[in-house]
Amino acid sequence: MRNRLTNQTHIVARPLWILSLNLAVLGLARITLLLLNRSHFGELDAVEIGASLLRGLLFDVSVVATFLGLPVLMLMLPFRWSTSRSWQYIWSRISLLLTCAGIMVVVIDLTYFGLVHRHLGFEFAASQSEFGALAAMAFSEYPAQVLVMFLLPCGVAFCWSKLEFWDERVRGGRRPSRLTFPISLLLLVLGVRGGIHGKPLNIVNSFESGSLARGYLELNAPFSLYHSLRNSRSQATAYMPDHEAVEVARSLILDLDSEAPVASNYPLQRSRTGSDGRPNVVVIVLESWGSHYVDSIREVAGLPPLGATPHFDALASEGLLFTQMYCAGQLSIQGLAAVLAGIPSLPQFPWMGRGLEQSELSFLGHLAKQEGYRTHFLRGAKRSSFRLDALAALAGFDQYMGMEDIVRNTGHEAMGMWGVWDQDLFDELNRVNMNGAAPFLGFCFTVSTHEPYQVPTGFKPDLPTEGLDSDYMSSLAYSDACLGRFIEQAKQAGYFENTIFLITSDHVMRSHVSPGNEAGLFHIPALLIGPGISPGIQNKVCGQTDLLPTLCDATGWSRSYSAIGRSLLRPLPEGHGMLCQKGSLILRVEDSGYIVHNLRHTVTSKATGAAFDEEAVEQRLCALIQVTSQLLRENRFHRANLAASNGRDPEPSNDANR
Repeated sequence: MRNRLTNQTHIVARPLWILSLNLAVLGLARITLLLLNRSHFGELDAVEIGASLLRGLLFDVSVVATFLGLPVLMLMLPFRWSTSRSWQYIWSRISLLLTCAGIMVVVIDLTYFGLVHRHLGFEFAASQSEFGALAAMAFSEYPAQVLVMFLLPCGVAFCWSKLEFWDERVRGGRRPSRLTFPISLLLLVLGVRGGIHGKPLNIVNSFESGSLARGYLELNAPFSLYHSLRNSRSQATAYMPDHEAVEVARSLILDLDSEAPVASNYPLQRSRTGSDGRPNVVVIVLESWGSHYVDSIREVAGLPPLGATPHFDALASEGLLFTQMYCAGQLSIQGLAAVLAGIPSLPQFPWMGRGLEQSELSFLGHLAKQEGYRTHFLRGAKRSSFRLDALAALAGFDQYMGMEDIVRNTGHEAMGMWGVWDQDLFDELNRVNMNGAAPFLGFCFTVSTHEPYQVPTGFKPDLPTEGLDSDYMSSLAYSDACLGRFIEQAKQAGYFENTIFLITSDHVMRSHVSPGNEAGLFHIPALLIGPGISPGIQNKVCGQTDLLPTLCDATGWSRSYSAIGRSLLRPLPEGHGMLCQKGSLILRVEDSGYIVHNLRHTVTSKATGAAFDEEAVEQRLCALIQVTSQLLRENRFHRANLAASNGRDPEPSNDANR
């Protein structure tokens, strides 16, 4: 038996050393990254470093199995012709080419990380058109790294030929057993996925610890680059000189009367003078609520009531109602990224959870934690949908609960589809809010108003039972009733008076149509209520990316942050608006009208006011896209340690800006 096992090992020696060599390269690269960037990983203790190095094997196995799985399987085919020297040579040399390409990516990444403080990602797609200039810069400014990048593959190729000669002798022309191939196929599939359970590994899974440093250490360059490029087709967006784009963006975003810029190399990062109030914060994102169905907003627009949102409407009279709020896109994850981090959704850029999270952002949860808040994130759908379990940790939330947790805690069954009923979700939110010290930040994302628009047995809204939107209206009325019940619970629990509530939506109902008004596809409700918030109506166009600055202002937090928006509690500049993504198009919505752009030119436009200037609106759209995409690609959108350096601007790298 032992001799048979030894013989089988000799037969598959080539696939084994090919896989082992690649895993060894990625492991050494991770240790080298750690040694070359000690200050970046200085926050990690020995246990965290060890855990990250060990967990990094998951990402190494995944990318190696992805690219070398086919060649390895071809080397283990159990046929006589597949043992021929020519067949083995072809697939062995394909494996060599892939290995050498991976080594070159690793060497480039080790240099790149020192400049941009993250791994290669979606910005690579935007730089392909400038390959010649980048290559010239590399040869002139990084000759040692270029030399290593070419010498290492040469050394590997030399050793490779020796190993091929060795395993030809030990294999002796024998074939693998017929079980070897299916077993190997199964193991490679599991390797690509990262295990049996859950979704396949993606970049965001490296940040499940909530630490950027640990996430970067767990990732490897080929994995990061492959998944970033797979999830985006980013292109360069240079519409004007950089300094002009930055000037336009800052004039729209920075409120110099209440905020102070932190560093010129991070042009959108700013801080404000703090206060001692520290109220609790509850953010409620309601699934698929559109302004067209909310009576308090319909009333302002002169439309007749529908009767589906009486509790929201009653609450609106006590707070600041935003009647012209627009969402970032038509997907939940786009709205959540805008609310949590002040980031718009851009065409051909990766979403949050598919590569965008590699850029350092100022997340709502982290800002609250820095101010001494406990943080929790509850959502009605499954824990892992949109990978929100990992994103919540990255965003600074210490506690995360999804459908599975709420069903277990309440003992109530979930809905027929998607997740738990809003009543159970709000009950659990109220319980977690009360279960600990103040102040707290509670974030809640509902699901009951998701199609197919279910309501629990016994709930009978006083609404028409027929019509195109009747099912949606019923689920909206149910969700509104649950919201009203939660507010009453908060009042009875005693924390309502010292809590700022932000109630908004992720996007409009998917089937909603807005003939002749593209902007109507992004029109959502938003309400801010709490201590220090004067009741009233805000009729100016604003967006989800304004909500993070607004919360920082309302709470008096002093930590620096970055967002493509500004506080809605302050006067807004002329030309303030929102970027809204619709597939490969992007809209710029302002008070005077909107334009639809395809990243090259304006596709269509519509004036809603006499002051509409299409050319000026397009300039603002292009400036914001250019600045946002550039800062995200270069990882200069936000840097947490700038605040620790008392606002001193670190010396910018010329290479990162080219």
